[in-house]
Amino acid sequence: MASLQRKGLQAKILTSEEKEKLKSEQALVSGFKQQKLENEAQKNWDLFYKRNSTNFFKDRHWTTREFEELKSCREQNPLYNLERCKVFQCDLTKDDLLDHVPRESVDIVMLIFVLSAVHPDKMHLVLQNIYKVLKPGKSVLFRDYGLYDHTMLRFKASSKLGENFYVRQDGTRSYFFTEEFLAQLFVGTGYEEVVNEYVFRETVNKKEGLCVPRVFLQSKFRKPPRDLSPATLYHQGSNSGPCTCAAGSETTELNPWPWVCTTWNPPKPGPALTCDITQPVWVTRASEPLHSHGQTERLLGTMLHNFGEKPFG
Repeated sequence: MASLQRKGLQAKILTSEEKEKLKSEQALVSGFKQQKLENEAQKNWDLFYKRNSTNFFKDRHWTTREFEELKSCREQNPLYNLERCKVFQCDLTKDDLLDHVPRESVDIVMLIFVLSAVHPDKMHLVLQNIYKVLKPGKSVLFRDYGLYDHTMLRFKASSKLGENFYVRQDGTRSYFFTEEFLAQLFVGTGYEEVVNEYVFRETVNKKEGLCVPRVFLQSKFRKPPRDLSPATLYHQGSNSGPCTCAAGSETTELNPWPWVCTTWNPPKPGPALTCDITQPVWVTRASEPLHSHGQTERLLGTMLHNFGEKPFG
């Protein structure tokens, strides 16, 4: 058994036969069955893992080759500490990771063949959830099924749920990613693209005369580092009180979160400043987090305490 691998930014080029097959299989599974699959998604995956507990999963030695950030995470590394590991189960589309993991405490998140099992309409919820626990400047490492992977081309007409979205015979579902879709998904949730490319891998069995062409998408997206210039946020009152932003003659309370401000007119000397609401930001004062929960806000600014205009740390 041998494997050949290459990487590229362009999707796989289909043969004429493959194009005809996909063209002829456009009918979708009924809405009733699709809703049933959504409702039973957890049950179907639980059964999958029960059936495949010992004969499916392999050590992924390639992860440290492809993602250098993981080299210090191997168990034989002296930096690996079992006391710091916490194992828990959750639904990333609805369970809050903050119930298990402190805010902005995670250096690396791995989404390796995870997101493809989530309905495309809910994928952004997963990324928003992860964003809350990921440290600024740290990354999500991604690998999953790419467009026109061998398994996608093998699905029958009765298996299609939507564009690039299919259901297996056991009821589990799989999405096949394009580079464009994944970039829009991450960037739209506030991440920065670092690497985003297809991996083309051929597994060749010379004895059986088989060649299985696999297509994956391998990527790295980063949570933007904290930026503290040039707009202004004022903390009014005691250290435990709400924060406010002064906009013109009005003062908008920033607690409870989330909040969005479109124009800043600081009461202190200085020009009117504007907020860019295309990216998120997490602001801290000393060791106490002062943050927005939404994914659309980005406050560009130096954070000032109104007592002596001392910058927030």
